[in-house]
Amino acid sequence: MKFDALAMGGGPAGCAAAATLIQLGYSVCIVEGRDSEEFKAGESIPPAVKPLLRDLGFAPACTANSSLTSHGNQSAWGAPMLSDTDFIRDPNGSGWHVDRSRFDAAMRALTARAGVRLFENTRVMRVQPEAAEWRVTLSTPSGEQECEAAWIVDGTGRAASFARARGAARIIHDRLVSILAIFTAPDASDADSRTVVESAPCGWWYTSRVPGRRRIVAFHTDAGSETLRLARTPAGFLARLHSTRHIALRIADHNYQMENAPRTFPANTAILDRFGGPGWVAAGDAAVSFDPLSSQGILTALYGGLNAARTIHDSMLGRPDALARYEQKLRDVFEAYRRNRDPLYRRETRWPHEPFWKSRISVLEVPNLVAHFNGDATRRPVNDRAVF
Repeated sequence: MKFDALAMGGGPAGCAAAATLIQLGYSVCIVEGRDSEEFKAGESIPPAVKPLLRDLGFAPACTANSSLTSHGNQSAWGAPMLSDTDFIRDPNGSGWHVDRSRFDAAMRALTARAGVRLFENTRVMRVQPEAAEWRVTLSTPSGEQECEAAWIVDGTGRAASFARARGAARIIHDRLVSILAIFTAPDASDADSRTVVESAPCGWWYTSRVPGRRRIVAFHTDAGSETLRLARTPAGFLARLHSTRHIALRIADHNYQMENAPRTFPANTAILDRFGGPGWVAAGDAAVSFDPLSSQGILTALYGGLNAARTIHDSMLGRPDALARYEQKLRDVFEAYRRNRDPLYRRETRWPHEPFWKSRISVLEVPNLVAHFNGDATRRPVNDRAVF
């Protein structure tokens, strides 16, 4: 089998790249190693993502899997009381809360319907350069298969496995990790669709509803800390959850019970020192990965995948500056993100001597926490959406 491009990873970045390349007339395959039922973090889709989803043909992925409409956010950050940000004034309307595994699977199905060859539950065993192509050996459910591709899109997430194998290095900016647990309610009485963010002495929390009478609850703190060691156990996680003022109420008011032991995921800010080379580009979390506080991981992954595809197209047409222009776009996005993230953390000044906050505090003030990132149509500061 021979393809113009092979996308490693069937998440938003890989799917966006594949969908765009198919639209441009290229032959493409996606290789996805995860089981479609395997849990995946990252369930909130802000309104700003809607135009990209529509343009890529992925809007049905949000409505086909019992996604929950998200009408806004609440945050207790820099003060003990909650402040509200409603999406009613956002020009893109409401957002969504989705089951990420099902959402990603729906995107892959849409790309397959458009003509992308899909390899699911498949691992890349070997990649060997041959002349102007890559020879890729796949381990599929039916056995080993070989294919050739002129280009590879690294959409392998924070692992950036292909990019690192080609000599790229990830520059890590912090030690943030997310300890995440799923809670299930006995009935459907919880109708609150807002995401709630709450800062705490040793980090910060968020919770949001997802389909199936469930809530995601996540605590963010620094790797290597005593707080992490304790919070990653069920008892330690629940003890810290019960000490929150607002998150705990969302759980107690509807008798949610923890469904699984907490799982720990990297949530740090990171960027590759280079985003591509001869015959390959990195996109999504493989290229730049953001703090979950920004709520823009899916947005940036889709944007990166789309532009990775355009970079391949321009390279195929013999434009020598294609990769340089792609790299500049991603660096611009990354710098805009940092300009917004840093003041947000510095706004929380209640625990200046706690290790988590000590390195993040400043006297700078910014507008409402969630409005700063997700947009307020009547009061919009400089934010990442301006980049798009």
